[in-house]
Parts: sequence; structure tokens; C-alpha cells
Amino acid sequence: PLLAFNHPPFLVEALRPLSRLPYETAYWIWLGCALLLFSIAAHAMTTGLAAHGASTFQVSLNRLAVLSFFSVALALAQGQDTAVLMLGAAGWSVLIGQRRDFTAGALLSLAAIRPHIALTLAIPFVFARRRVFAGFLAGTVLLALYSLNLVGWQGVLAYVDVIRESAVGGQLPMGTLRMPNFLGLLHRVGYGSGGERAFAIAAWMTWVACIAMFSLWWASLQSRVSPIHCGLLLIGTVFFVPHLHLHDAALLAIPPLAVAVVRISGSRSDWERPVIAMLAASLFLSAAGISTRSSFDVKLAVAMLLILAPLLNDLRSQHSIRQDA
Repeated sequence: PLLAFNHPPFLVEALRPLSRLPYETAYWIWLGCALLLFSIAAHAMTTGLAAHGASTFQVSLNRLAVLSFFSVALALAQGQDTAVLMLGAAGWSVLIGQRRDFTAGALLSLAAIRPHIALTLAIPFVFARRRVFAGFLAGTVLLALYSLNLVGWQGVLAYVDVIRESAVGGQLPMGTLRMPNFLGLLHRVGYGSGGERAFAIAAWMTWVACIAMFSLWWASLQSRVSPIHCGLLLIGTVFFVPHLHLHDAALLAIPPLAVAVVRISGSRSDWERPVIAMLAASLFLSAAGISTRSSFDVKLAVAMLLILAPLLNDLRSQHSIRQDA
């Protein structure tokens, strides 16, 4: 029997022609398609730089920084569909800054290729800037209906089983021990090594707590939710979702560009520093030998802190400015 889909199947028809080709040919064609999608995401993330005076050379370097980010390169090498996730999340982040809320939410629906990630990014917008959530809901419903038409209810139920198994390790080779996030950390220190019920509860409750924390924050911010806040939400999502492999940590390339755009729009001369920090994190991961087979240690934590630091600094500056006003 055929295995159930482990991702929502709305890409099936687009990928069907590749299934008729030899594996190597199909891989190279998909590599080109994924690179194109990543390039579109990088272009969208850097348009704000060009609009505020960055040179063509500087913009090109920043796009290259995105494409050379460790997890982006890993996703390309492995032939993953992370590019679709990246395109949806990058468009969402950029349009949030432009206050095009409904379109931002609609683009975020592409991130439903990883439903748990998309939901974590979307649910806080129930409590602030609700047109974002409305756009996400509209786009996701359309993709869900299309997917249902492709696989039927039996396929949907099989997919739910896959999600349940992947969240706790289960009997599927989902590699919980290799996940570079909180769930993987719990598993590696021995909590839930056999997929116990307590481990499942801890995984899901941590995810729910993450969503609740950001939702409460969004409710207090209301219309002040900015790309910097969304960058922090992305980093929290990468760390706390119940299932994440290192190639999907490509999302960590989005917050530094968002901070760079905010800084250059405020005529700050240090606008490139967040991207330099991202490159440092990427080089650090590469030099440290992080791969999908390595265990969690201080290396990934240092890399995430390098990306997080500029966001926290700018968030503190925004808070100080509001207090002075």
C-alpha cells in the first residue's frame, strides 16, 4: 500500500510530471524550482532595502545572504519543499510591514505545507490586526478544499495519523532525536525516549503555551504589531513547534532582513548588522558541523542567539521611544 502524505498534498499536481522522470532528472528540475522560489522570497524580503536607498550591490549581497543561509542550502541539497514554506512566511512578513494585512494572511496560507508552523504564525492575529487571520483562513480553506478533492476523507484521516505520530516520534522514522528545537532537546535528554504519553502531552502543551504567550502579547500590542514582533514570533515558532527539522529552520533567515528594512527606513547606518549576524550564525553552524544527524548542543543555541540579539535590541529601542513620547 502507498504511504500517507506527510505534508498537505496541494503540491501534488504541480509535482506529478516529475514522477514520470528518472530520479536524477527530477531532482535537478525540482532543485531549480526550489531555488527559484527561494529567490523570489529573497527578492521580496529585500525590496524594502532598495526602496530606502540601498545600492544594487548591497541588495544583491543581502539576497545572496538569504540563499546561502545554512538551512536554505540544506533544504536545496535534500530536495525539500521548504521553499514553499519560506515563500509564504517571507511574503507574510514583508506585507505585515506594508500593512497589507489580508494579502499577508493569504500568502501565509502557503506555509500550511507545515500546518503546525502556519497555525503558530497565524493564531496570534486573531487578537490583533485580524485581517491577517482572515486572509490566512480564506487561503487555507481554499487549499484544504483542493487537497480534500485530491485525496478524499480517507487521505485526510491518514494525514492526521501522520501528524499525530510525527509530534511524538511514534513508530514512524520522523527523527525526533535529530530535531533542532525544544522537542528534540527533550527527547535527547531522555524525556519520552519511548514516545510515552507524558512526552506527547509535554510537546503539545509547550506548543500551545507558545501560541498563548504570543497571542496575549499581540492582544496588548493591537495595531502596533510590527515586522520585528513577527520576527520574534518566527524564532519562537522554530524553537517550540512540535515537529521541525533543520531544513525548515530556513525561516530564521527572515527576521534579520525584517530588522534591516526597519533600520534603513529609519535612516540608521547600522542596518546591515542583523544580516551580518545571520551570516555569522550560518557560518557558525557550517563550521560546527551541524547536520540532520547531529545532536542538539550549544552550537545551535549560539546561532539562534546571534539572530535574536538584533531583534531584542530594536524592540527595546522601540519601547524606549514610546515611553519617551
